[in-house]
Amino acid sequence: MGLNKEGLKKNSIGRDLFEFKEGVNLLRVLPPDMKYFMEDIDYIAHRYLTHWGIGPEGAPPVTCARSQDDSNSCPICDKIRVLKRNPAFEKVVNDIYPRSRYLLNVLDVNAPEKGVQWMETGPKIYREILKYALDPEYGDILDLDKGRNFKVTYTPGSKHSSGYNQYDTIPSASESSVRSLLTEGWKTKVAGLFESMRTPPSIEELEELARSIDSPIMDELPPSKPKTQQAPSPQTSPTLQEVQVDALPEGSIKEDAVKVVESKQSPLDQSSQTQSSEKPCFGKQFSLSESTCKACARRGDCMVEFTRAM
Repeated sequence: MGLNKEGLKKNSIGRDLFEFKEGVNLLRVLPPDMKYFMEDIDYIAHRYLTHWGIGPEGAPPVTCARSQDDSNSCPICDKIRVLKRNPAFEKVVNDIYPRSRYLLNVLDVNAPEKGVQWMETGPKIYREILKYALDPEYGDILDLDKGRNFKVTYTPGSKHSSGYNQYDTIPSASESSVRSLLTEGWKTKVAGLFESMRTPPSIEELEELARSIDSPIMDELPPSKPKTQQAPSPQTSPTLQEVQVDALPEGSIKEDAVKVVESKQSPLDQSSQTQSSEKPCFGKQFSLSESTCKACARRGDCMVEFTRAM
């Protein structure tokens, strides 16, 4: 049993994904599913969460297990809770923190022969479209006969001073109909948007991916010096008995999400610890931003022990 890396690489939406072209893209946002034609709906897209920077090189982002149900347990989110307790791992946390992605049904008005396509986007474009969808002056933007097209101007990062891709989104000034532009089978494509979302890997695969996060962390550890003293007596430091992780709320990570229950030491253990030459903070407190940690000769070993305790 192990991680199916080839399957992970194939864990993508597929060939029907819309791709922006440089310059002006004229799009029509279509209903997110066929419920729109039968009842009132309060959404224009399907949202899911992704973890970036995890897995084999070149692999797509990993879909968070909480995408389908926020109450689900995600091993990667559990790992983030633990790492967030120490400022030394701030960059790692920022890299792998779950980010929102949105899937919309769209029609490329300039190339309607491609049929209904699925557009995957981040919060910026989605929020711009949502802003106009909520504005009563623009009516029902999803209406096939009286909706509005959107002009999305795409500027690649290589041609922008910021170095990042830029997307400027504005609605057309007038309403229009796209019903005559829809190709055969468009209803099936509209209905299939939700099923097209990237599905999360299995819990076993997510657990292995969570464990793989340790590798880059350990690579950044400062070199440790060889030990010159005898190994401390057994159980001279607290033992980890239980780790309880609460459900991760959307958009935040609780500081108290991880509760570490330490075993009580016997008088013999306490005596052994007193005799030990280790500092009281060894393996329990560590931060690369602390001057005392930077100056400590045992900082490498301390960080290893601190990471293992997580």
